[in-house]
Amino acid sequence: MKKNHFLVKFVFLILIFVPGAFFAQESEKTVINIENARNTKYEKDKSTGNDLIILTGNVKVSVSRGSTKNVISADSIRYDRTSEMMYAEGNVSLEQTTANAGSQNVSASSLMFNTSTLEGVFDDGRVVQVKSDAINLPAGSTLIVASDIFGRSESNTITFKNGELTFCDDEDPHWRIKASRIWLLPGGEFAFLNARLFVGPVPIFYLPAFYYPKDELIFNPVFGYEKRRGYFIETTSYLYGRKPLDTTSNTSSTDSDSSEKLKALFNFVKPSSLKEQRIEGLMMHNLDDDYKGNTTNYFKILGDYYSNLGFLVGFDGVFKPKKYISSLEMSANLGFSNTIFKDSSGNYFPFSPGGDRIYDKSNLLGFELPFRYSGKFKMSMSSPFTLNISLPVYSDPYFSNDFTKDRSETMDWISFLIDSQNQDEDNKTTTTDSSFNWTLSSSYSVPLPQVIKPFLNSMSLSLNSSVAFSSISVYASTDDKNHLKNSKVDKSSLKAWQDSTPERMFFYPSQVIPMSLSGTISGTLIDISTSKTKTASKNKKDVSFAVPMIAPDDILPLNELKNKEKTESGENSDSENSSSAEKKSDDGAENLAAAEKSSAEIQENEEDPLLPASALPSLTGISSTVTDFPGISYSLKYSIKPNFSTQISYNSSNLDTPDDFDWSVLKSSMYKLSVPITLDNNFSYSGNFFSVSNSNTFNPVRQRHPYLHMNEKDENGKETETVWYSESSAASIKKADYGTDKLDLTQTNSVSLKPFNYIKFIKDTGITWRSSIKLVRTEFLSDEYDAEEDNPEWDYHFVDWTDEDSITTNALDFTFATNQMDSKFSQSLTLSTTLKPLAESYYSTLKLGFPLTTLAFETGVKKASTDENADWVRQPLKQSLTVSGKVLGSSMSFSENYNYNLDEYHHDSMKFSFSWMNLTAAYQMSYTYGYDMGYDEASGEPTGWEQRAEKEFLPYNFSFSYSPKTKTIYRWKNRISMGIGLSTSIVADLLKPTSSYFTFVPSVSFKISEFVNFTFSASTRNSVIYRYFGNDIGLSGEENMFVDLANSFRFDDEELRKSSGFKLKSLNFSLTHELHDWDFNATFKIEPRLLTDDNNQKYYDFNPYMTINITWRPMGAMKTEIVDNYGEWELK
Repeated sequence: MKKNHFLVKFVFLILIFVPGAFFAQESEKTVINIENARNTKYEKDKSTGNDLIILTGNVKVSVSRGSTKNVISADSIRYDRTSEMMYAEGNVSLEQTTANAGSQNVSASSLMFNTSTLEGVFDDGRVVQVKSDAINLPAGSTLIVASDIFGRSESNTITFKNGELTFCDDEDPHWRIKASRIWLLPGGEFAFLNARLFVGPVPIFYLPAFYYPKDELIFNPVFGYEKRRGYFIETTSYLYGRKPLDTTSNTSSTDSDSSEKLKALFNFVKPSSLKEQRIEGLMMHNLDDDYKGNTTNYFKILGDYYSNLGFLVGFDGVFKPKKYISSLEMSANLGFSNTIFKDSSGNYFPFSPGGDRIYDKSNLLGFELPFRYSGKFKMSMSSPFTLNISLPVYSDPYFSNDFTKDRSETMDWISFLIDSQNQDEDNKTTTTDSSFNWTLSSSYSVPLPQVIKPFLNSMSLSLNSSVAFSSISVYASTDDKNHLKNSKVDKSSLKAWQDSTPERMFFYPSQVIPMSLSGTISGTLIDISTSKTKTASKNKKDVSFAVPMIAPDDILPLNELKNKEKTESGENSDSENSSSAEKKSDDGAENLAAAEKSSAEIQENEEDPLLPASALPSLTGISSTVTDFPGISYSLKYSIKPNFSTQISYNSSNLDTPDDFDWSVLKSSMYKLSVPITLDNNFSYSGNFFSVSNSNTFNPVRQRHPYLHMNEKDENGKETETVWYSESSAASIKKADYGTDKLDLTQTNSVSLKPFNYIKFIKDTGITWRSSIKLVRTEFLSDEYDAEEDNPEWDYHFVDWTDEDSITTNALDFTFATNQMDSKFSQSLTLSTTLKPLAESYYSTLKLGFPLTTLAFETGVKKASTDENADWVRQPLKQSLTVSGKVLGSSMSFSENYNYNLDEYHHDSMKFSFSWMNLTAAYQMSYTYGYDMGYDEASGEPTGWEQRAEKEFLPYNFSFSYSPKTKTIYRWKNRISMGIGLSTSIVADLLKPTSSYFTFVPSVSFKISEFVNFTFSASTRNSVIYRYFGNDIGLSGEENMFVDLANSFRFDDEELRKSSGFKLKSLNFSLTHELHDWDFNATFKIEPRLLTDDNNQKYYDFNPYMTINITWRPMGAMKTEIVDNYGEWELK
């Protein structure tokens, strides 16, 4: 209390006498708060005469300006009012928080701090940042920079002298960067001078100077070099919007190890967030505040120059308005390029072998242009109708590969320096745009007034159109490049130019869909429903009955009696018989008096504990639920979905150059019209008690090719062309069109009866009939069609119950199903039949459900065909049983499946499987061929398994496995743990016993938390376990399993060890050592590998496979891996 009382007095004196000492002028917007101090003293500086305020004892002061707040803690703080300087000593810490860059903690032995400019000088301190604009910190990392002396300027630049930078927060960092100067600059920039990277005490990298500017030129230049395109500069100027954040990685799979590490450094230091910018001349200066806008809307101008290729100009824009047009994208690029030639040495030159620069041309709609081009227009509308348009265009398939594929807007100086020295153009993949499409799609839903609904519920229209462009080589029809010529190319350079020019391929419209128009009209003609839904409220207890329950007046409460009297009086006031009304009024008065008397008696009785009110019976009926009995429901709905589509095809066989294409020269045209009309009837009575559904669809279809470009003929009628349609191919197309024409009327029906729908335990019992009928079926008489006379004929088949082409579905299902105790017990018997004219079949399925158990049976008979005299084929009897539940807290399941072939009277298959905890067992029998061991008649020695002549129902295999989870057998303070694991299985081949085998995979793991993980596992397999159990065929080797196991460890007797059936298949070791900022991983695997030598002789190789990997967590690309690939060492 004494301390708090002193602080109160001190703050009061400050507010009265020195109001400006701790509050900066309003224009500076600096606020100083004393949050804690044990002692306070006010005095004059002897040397300057300035007023001083001295705070001591666990001092804590905050200095805030704008969104930046600095909290300074120290043993003592001296504040000079005149110079606005603050001097802190002893256990100094400064915590700075900003709205964008997170928090920054500074610790030092002393601090000199200007409260007006927020400048400071720190002695023997370090800066800790959990978020940095200068460096992309790895997840969970902290930036730590320490120095003997460093300062922070008014612009928030921090300069360190003889500083150290690290992400390791240990007192002795595992790695660090030492530099004579380190600058953390505003806007996320930073710089080093004389920087050395240390891992432990070992210096491994030196950089004399490094500065990464994050300010940008307004035209965003990117410099680079490629072996083919040469040195280049790419510029991008945003006239509207701004450049998005670059989130791409600059490393690739083709980079060398050193290149990958250096490029990862750029990913390490490039911006992690967008900042607000201010234009200063040609520079875009990054501010400290984060950019709050979006980068989806922009308009930019492109200008690129390539020393070998030429130059590019263009623009690109994306706009996303809020109304009507949801997205608008447009771009156009013009490439003024020349052909690049490659010599025999693999070098690229912009000059032909004759020394000429050959400029590329292109073709647009028949016009020759002195440049190449690409463009794009995309638009999306959402109101009042939807519209999507996409119109890309390319002059040739190579344009994107030459100009835009790898284009960048962010300068990567490290990649520039590396790639300019390590260009391998042969490893680069040349991509081409072999095709593109123009598309237009639109849809509109007509708003309908409520007055015509539901007769007309919906009306919509959709339109689609497209043009498909494909690429083709020049003079593809002749396959002769000599036709590809350029007047400026001499003969000596012609072939090289023909192989290199982008003019060697061009685009043409291969297929046009002028219009694909479809619509939908739907509605409900009749909708009848007599269902009445009654919902019971939980709070409502009164239910209306046919004969209402009326309590006598003698026992009514007084208030209810008065209400009744008022009601009766109101009704009687309308009566013409006034005398009768008076009589009733008198009776009511008498009743009221009697009720008052009765009420008084009741009150007396309530005091008597022998007759409490709760003992009286309630006269009001209570029901919490009301069963809903729907009545008749019927609906008649319709839908009409017309569709009209057209298609135009062009031929590429007659195109040698872009000039050869003519929009009017078609190969073929086609249209297709279909108008499916559907009428749906749905009737139901009492819900699912009885329901009928009927759907009738009339689908007229017509398809024609009104134009086919025929091959020309000579005077003798012989075709002189082969690029168009011949007489036979045209006839085939016409025949296919006629075969598509339909006037089909199809009906689908379903009738369902569930007579016990309202009896809960048998509600699913019922019968269902399903059918699909072609009332009218169209058949094109293709065999009678004569192409010369063009006399198509169709035959219209009406419904015929004996024709399987008319009746495609005719089935009857009967289900008797019951369930008891909330479906814990259930029984269902389903009888399914397929009726004539289809191939008749009868199936039955019985399912029995019990708690934890399900049992099912299925069988049937089916005719082999629709022939009346066809044989009946008995279908297999299938039986399955499943039992599942929990035993001793663990899931247990047992399943059994059995199939019996009733047609051939034999068992087909049977399988048992069981699993519990970590145990799994399975047994299987099958109807298959058995095997017997064959013996040599002369020597009596076994010669191998011989297949029996007849199939039998035989045991097939048996398997057992045990795979528990790794069990921790030792744990010490959650720091050290050891565990063991095991996976073992045995598979007995009951057909060929000698193929049985046993596997055993033990494992051991050892872990020291956050330090090291070690695992070891060994895989053993024994493929001769049959000789331990009977061995009636005389397999050689030890027949005692335990002795044989011991022999596998007889390193003193190589012969015994080799003859043992227990073979070591592999040994696996893995080690992970956590080195704070580094991870050390090692794996070792040894297994016998069967190889073949140069003489085609097989042998076993026992060389191990081993890897050693060291990775730096802050920068994953900083890693080294050593691989021993079965005896061959590799350094990656």
